[in-house]
Amino acid sequence: MTMVGADLSASVGQFVIRAEVAEYFNQQLSFVGYRSAPQLRNQTLALIGIDWYPGNDWTLMAQYCHTYTDGGTALQGCYRNAGMATANISKALLRNTLKLSAYGRFDCANDGAFFIRFNGDYQLTDDIALTLGYDWFRADAGMFAMYKDNSEIWVKVHFGF
Repeated sequence: MTMVGADLSASVGQFVIRAEVAEYFNQQLSFVGYRSAPQLRNQTLALIGIDWYPGNDWTLMAQYCHTYTDGGTALQGCYRNAGMATANISKALLRNTLKLSAYGRFDCANDGAFFIRFNGDYQLTDDIALTLGYDWFRADAGMFAMYKDNSEIWVKVHFGF
């Protein structure tokens, strides 16, 4: 794989502004048929994001990533232009032993398709952490469609030594 890219990160007060761009040359994207040759295309990826740290253990983040694929409409399951937005909000409580957060990914190419994870992480001791969460999927097409029936509540116990 051949690629070239650049990134930027700048701190402005309580904010961090991030940007990246990359060009992938002759990226193997998919097979049109079982015995056909790989489809090679150039891809351009660009990302812009902003992080806000307003104090009191709050964090808010948002970013948008756009992918442009040369000849993308001729490939199976590949859009010429595709976008993905993400957002995250978190708050630490109880002397940073409890962290509540919500993280979402939004498929801009497929109207209304998203994945959102809500979770609470509690550091019981230095070695034991308990996490309770809910994953919410909604999609009729696109990258989240195969998971549309997988919304679930989950529990995780982490023991480190």
